[in-house]
Amino acid sequence: MGIQGLKDYLAQNSIFSKEAYWAEKWVEEYLAFVRREGNSNPQEVTSLFLEDLRLKGKNSYCIKKAEEALKYYYQFKGCGNLEIEKKPENVVDKPQSSSCPLGWYDVEKIVGSSLDVRRYSERTKRNYLYWLKKFIEFVKPKLPLETESTDARKYIEMIAGEGGVSASTQNQAFNALLFVFRTGLKKPYAGMSGIRMAKRSITLPSALSKDSVKQLIDNLKTPYKLIGQLMYGCGLRLSEVLKIRLKDLNLQEELLTIRRGKGGKDRILPMPKVLNKSLEEHILKVREMHRNDVVKGFDGVFMPEGMEKNSGRMARDLPWYWLFPAKDITIVKDKNEKRRYHIHQSAMSREVKLTSEKIGLIQRVTTHTFRHSFATQMIKDNYDITQVQVLLGHSDVRTTMLYTHTMKLDPKPLKSPLDSL
Repeated sequence: MGIQGLKDYLAQNSIFSKEAYWAEKWVEEYLAFVRREGNSNPQEVTSLFLEDLRLKGKNSYCIKKAEEALKYYYQFKGCGNLEIEKKPENVVDKPQSSSCPLGWYDVEKIVGSSLDVRRYSERTKRNYLYWLKKFIEFVKPKLPLETESTDARKYIEMIAGEGGVSASTQNQAFNALLFVFRTGLKKPYAGMSGIRMAKRSITLPSALSKDSVKQLIDNLKTPYKLIGQLMYGCGLRLSEVLKIRLKDLNLQEELLTIRRGKGGKDRILPMPKVLNKSLEEHILKVREMHRNDVVKGFDGVFMPEGMEKNSGRMARDLPWYWLFPAKDITIVKDKNEKRRYHIHQSAMSREVKLTSEKIGLIQRVTTHTFRHSFATQMIKDNYDITQVQVLLGHSDVRTTMLYTHTMKLDPKPLKSPLDSL
């Protein structure tokens, strides 16, 4: 499914400008939901999507507009009029003995499997299972059959009040329990309809000046210096730079491919020319490490999700080797394997923190500061905001626009383009 040509179709139906823009946005959000849910039945998945919007606190106007957008989308795809099942509000949960698992262990297995099938990231899977365990502790001694969405409501209210968690953490717990009720407990989540998603405060990104970035990078130890240079030079997240494999580098064309970035998206970026020599020297050391690993009979590097079982010899091949391999081999006890992982995120985070304190930077500096500084500098250098959006891998240009608030504006006098002819 895609939305190529949808804009023209909307125009044919006299839907223009702002309304067409939001219709496309609703369709994009819906398609992302479809990919996560893995449900291809239009009626079922559309009802789930609209219910999801309602549970997340969207008002009736937004839900109505989303419904209209989806009807236009399915007409555009040639599927005729979409009949959407209307769910009555404030439905009381009813135990479903035939479909609800008997034990919490079964629920955990089902939720974990559902996350794998929908290709959620490892971090999301870890977080959702964490909230499930916390929820189980909260409702004990209740069994899954006896648990209702009102229990989830009480738990969310508890962590928001007594727990004092942040808005983003509260929303993560809400989404985790929504997923648990849908896939693990097979029960409606209607008891949560009175709770809105927590409103997150907008935090402006913190960026360093060119001189501060140079001072910080110059004082990082090897190989953290090269990691910092790539993060600042290409606007990378820490997770993205550490997951680079040798095959992702094209030194001849000076291009870098980022695989499975945030949202599972790939993107190709230009590499800083100044790093050519440093990368070549670093790759020679990595080749030597790989050669030693092969001689010692290692079982390969950890492979991307979905490739682990069928990777075979590829895991031991040089192209799949990490650009920034960890110092020590990891022993996978349950498989009795010796595997090589990349440098851990905490190692780079610790190095950046210690170095910024050592050189006396007064700003709060994290690894993400390199990415913020890259974006800010690109906008200062008058690069188009949409170009910066693509380089950063942002889905919405409004996220990129936040960087315009982090710098001094240098207003120029208005000048007609006719004057420059």
